[in-house]
Amino acid sequence: MGSPPYRFDSGPGHSFFPVPNHKNIVIAQNGSLPVFLDLYVPSSGSNHPVMLFLHGTRGFKDWGAWCAMAEWFCKKGIAVVCLNFSHNGTTLMDPAAFGNLKAFAENTISKELEDAKYALDWITNNAGEFQLDAANITVCGHSRGGAVAIILGVDEPRSTKLVAWAPVSDILKSYSKYNRKDWKQSGFISSANARTGQEMKVNYTFVEDIESNLPAYNPVFAASELNQPLLIIHGEADESVPVTDSEEIHNNCLHAIMLKIPGTGHTFGTSHPWENGSMLPAPFVELLENTLEFILE
Repeated sequence: MGSPPYRFDSGPGHSFFPVPNHKNIVIAQNGSLPVFLDLYVPSSGSNHPVMLFLHGTRGFKDWGAWCAMAEWFCKKGIAVVCLNFSHNGTTLMDPAAFGNLKAFAENTISKELEDAKYALDWITNNAGEFQLDAANITVCGHSRGGAVAIILGVDEPRSTKLVAWAPVSDILKSYSKYNRKDWKQSGFISSANARTGQEMKVNYTFVEDIESNLPAYNPVFAASELNQPLLIIHGEADESVPVTDSEEIHNNCLHAIMLKIPGTGHTFGTSHPWENGSMLPAPFVELLENTLEFILE
């Protein structure tokens, strides 16, 4: 049986999309661009377990129901850090819009790993002030962010547990329709964002960065090297990343746990912008509940 939809409590001053305890905190610079994040801390208690959340391709920390996700975990006693990758194409002035397509084109997996490590540094250095348990940090990522979480975990002992939601097993596979020789010759590829209509380029340096860091930047290989507990959750009707990607990762990490949620797609029933009132869809709640159980066990 799946989980029922979840309705947030309402009341004076309550918002489904709450202003986080601390929003758009600039924690570092990656090149000329700021690395920034949101911090959600439970309203009571101390020494809170932490979940560091990494968004996926063409995503950002304020995408869809991610804010609601962070609030949901906060209500369960988990502090959440939502990282905005420095080169995801958004800006500090408007973190929910692609206002810097040049940065998006210049993004690499190495840059995303650097950003995630900056976030771990910040959590460690500020744990006392915000009542965070720096010895209990789960790194959770969605889609390509799930692959980055797995790759990060290999040489990052501060990530004590790892969670991958609909991860990709090969980061370059989603670009397989492009002719690699033509891409290298032109220096970039370009495709339209279906939601915004913007033409979004990806420079060939993205490929070079991965190829120069293989096998480390292969999520399947990385999974085989992990020591931390790993939870993988995938929707069986995923229209963007086939469930076989997660199966391949799971098959190469013998201690991993894999769960499949039937009848749901890549974003587990959520979308952007999130306009479904105060309700979270049942598949998304099932995703969150299983992740919570894994974090607390």
